Amino acid sequence: MKTRMRDGSGARHYKYTLESMDRHGNVRIYFQRRKGDRRIRLRERPGTLEFEREYQRVFSGQTQIDAATKATDGKTTPGSLRWLCEQYYASAPFLNGLDPKTTRPRRRRILDEICRQPHRETGQLAGTLPYRLITPREIAAIRDAKAGTPESANMRVKALRALFTWACDPEYALVMENPAARVKYLKSTNPDGHRAWTEEDAQKFEARHPPGSKAHLAFYLLVYTGARVSDVARFGPQTVRDGKLCFTEFKGRKSKSPKHHELPILLPLRDAIEAYYAARNERHLLYLTTRAGKQFADAHLSSWFSARCKEAGLDRLSAHGIRKFGATRAAEAGATDWQLRAMFGWEASKQAELYTRKANRRRMEAEAVSMLLRAGDQERATNEILPLSAPDDSGGKKTV
Repeated sequence: MKTRMRDGSGARHYKYTLESMDRHGNVRIYFQRRKGDRRIRLRERPGTLEFEREYQRVFSGQTQIDAATKATDGKTTPGSLRWLCEQYYASAPFLNGLDPKTTRPRRRRILDEICRQPHRETGQLAGTLPYRLITPREIAAIRDAKAGTPESANMRVKALRALFTWACDPEYALVMENPAARVKYLKSTNPDGHRAWTEEDAQKFEARHPPGSKAHLAFYLLVYTGARVSDVARFGPQTVRDGKLCFTEFKGRKSKSPKHHELPILLPLRDAIEAYYAARNERHLLYLTTRAGKQFADAHLSSWFSARCKEAGLDRLSAHGIRKFGATRAAEAGATDWQLRAMFGWEASKQAELYTRKANRRRMEAEAVSMLLRAGDQERATNEILPLSAPDDSGGKKTV
C-alpha cells in the first residue's frame, strides 16, 4: 500500500505495509505479508534511510533481530557508542534505578534509534562512532535530526545526558566529561503540554457526572490529591491511615529517593467517596475498579477517564490536565513554590515557579488595574475642586 512520507514529500508504495491509528491519533505502520499473519511494527520514520533498512530487513524475513542489542548490521565494536550503550543497559543504575515499564524501555528505544542514525557527513551509523570522540557538535547534529519535533529532539539530548552521566561516574570512569551537558534543549512548540482544566470545565464535568458515579469519584481523587493517574489507580481504603492518604509515588518508586506522601482527605473528597459507596452498595480494596472489580491498568484508567471527558463535551481534556488545574488553584490561593513541590512531587523548582509566577502576575494585574482606577478617581476629584473656566462664546453661533 501507499505510505505517506512524514516529511510531506508525498507517498511511496511499500508492499505488505498498512497504516493504523492508535487511540492517541498517532499513525503506526505495520508489515503483514498475508491476512492472518502476525503484524510487525515498523518503528522508523518513513522517508528516512533507517526506514528503508528496517523495511528491507523485515521484507527479507529477518524478524528475529533484537533491535535493542543488534541496532547495527555488524558486530558491536568495543569503544563504540553502541558498545557504551550496551554497557549502560547491563549496569545496576539502568536495571535497578529506572522503571521497567516506562523509563527503562523508553530510554533504551531512544538510544537504539540514535545508534541507527547515519552520520550527517560520513554516512556511517552513529552507533559505530568512538564514544570518546563524540563532541557537543555531534550530539547537536543528533538532536537536530529531530528538529521537526522538538519534544523528540529533546528526549534524545536527555537520553544522551543520562548515558554520559553514568559513564562519568567514578565507579565506571569510561569518560571524563559529559558532552551532552553542553547541548541545549530546543524550544518546544507546545510549552504548556496538556491543556489545563478551568473552573468552567470542572463545573461542566460535574454536571454530566454527578456524585455517586465512578467518574465523579475519579475526578475528585485527581483534584483533591494532585496525584498522577498511576497513583490514583492504587488508592483505596488500605492506603488510608489516621484520615490521611499515605502512599509512595509509583513514578520513581525505585529511585534512590522515592517520594512519600501523607495527604489529608479533604471533606469534598470524603463526601465523594461516601456517595460512591452509597450508590453502589459495595466496597473494594481500591476506590476505582474495572467492571470486573479488578485494578485499572494505568493506561486503561487514563483512556477510560478521557472517554468520560468526551461524554461531558470536554474532548481536549485529560486526567493529566487536572494536576495543572490543581496547581493553578493552589497557587492562586497563595501556595508557595515549596508547598507545590511537596504536594506534586516536583524535583525542580521551575515547574512550581511556573504556576506561582502566573498566579502572581494575575494578582499584580488586578492590583495594577485598581491603581489605575484610583488614579482616575483622584483626577476626577481634582477637577471637581478646581473651578472650570467659563465657556468662551466667541466661536459660537450668532443670535438674531
